[in-house]
Amino acid sequence: MTELSFGEALALEGPTLLAWTLVPENDQREMAVISLEGNGAKQIAWTKHPESDVASVTEAYLAEGRVIGQYDDGTEMIWTVNEGDIKVWDTYQLWLWTDGDEVHLFSGRHYSRESIQLIFATASESSTSRELCGQLSGGKVVSLLEESAWWAVHDVTYSRDDLLYESAWTGVVGRLLAAWAGAEFEDRILG
Repeated sequence: MTELSFGEALALEGPTLLAWTLVPENDQREMAVISLEGNGAKQIAWTKHPESDVASVTEAYLAEGRVIGQYDDGTEMIWTVNEGDIKVWDTYQLWLWTDGDEVHLFSGRHYSRESIQLIFATASESSTSRELCGQLSGGKVVSLLEESAWWAVHDVTYSRDDLLYESAWTGVVGRLLAAWAGAEFEDRILG
């Protein structure tokens, strides 16, 4: 696909959503047009807005019937909350979605809202993966969403600061899932 302007991307046929970057830079926040063609969510165009305009721009696009989400530019994670349901993609796949009273995973597993007692974010000792886990009634822990950072293995300069930057999505999505489930949230990455 050739590079599109923001306006051209908005006019495309096919499923798209809009997403704000998680963290502003220099009092500007980036908004991307995300294509949902195929399996994953791919950023196809973007523009920047002053942080002070985010609420009014969001309101205008919502009035047009657009779905608005967020993405973490430190990773490929994109998520939406639409009419109470949560969806989380990366560029390859829709990995997790809630539908009423169940959370569904790409793997085919699903869990009821009532069975989830705790959501927590964690990272591997080597910092090569970060994930959201759910602790179910009875104490069983299940992986809900995981992102691998293969580059961390080979980068001798990779630090805890890199891990924190690249795992910001776990805190946001983890809190959204915990609120949906009526459960507690623990960020075991931040400590």
